[in-house]
Amino acid sequence: MPNKRYKTLGFKWLFKRTAPHRLLYRWIQTQPVLPNVSYRRPFVLRNQKDITKTMTMILFLLLFIIPLIFQFNFGSKAVHGYISLKFWKVCIISYMGLILMTIANFFLTLNQLHETGIRDGLPLGGVIVIGVLFGILNLVIIGIQLYTKLHNK
Repeated sequence: MPNKRYKTLGFKWLFKRTAPHRLLYRWIQTQPVLPNVSYRRPFVLRNQKDITKTMTMILFLLLFIIPLIFQFNFGSKAVHGYISLKFWKVCIISYMGLILMTIANFFLTLNQLHETGIRDGLPLGGVIVIGVLFGILNLVIIGIQLYTKLHNK
């Protein structure tokens, strides 16, 4: 019923057959298509290389975060005496794990650089710097746990 009122006021252009969503769909179809991007589902990766890049980035971050989570969980349990490990043993295990994970990330990055054909070694230095930064973050966690241990007694 209200459609007749708009038609009588001269708004016939609102009722044309081509809807705006159809025009947008035609515009998207005329655009150049990238081989690894899906326009219908933009977060879907099509290439196997994109999937491996994403997985290695997730693995890169996880390998650095695992020792921090270990220190946080088992350090808190050792401070409160819930486990038989001493606090200093937990700290040493955490730092040894951080060193091993940094070495693993170093070789993971080296493998990725070799696959892409990059011969520059600067990203490998970045891996070492990130490892040092996570080591400092681990020291902060240890300091907070020691602070709570000394002030709870």
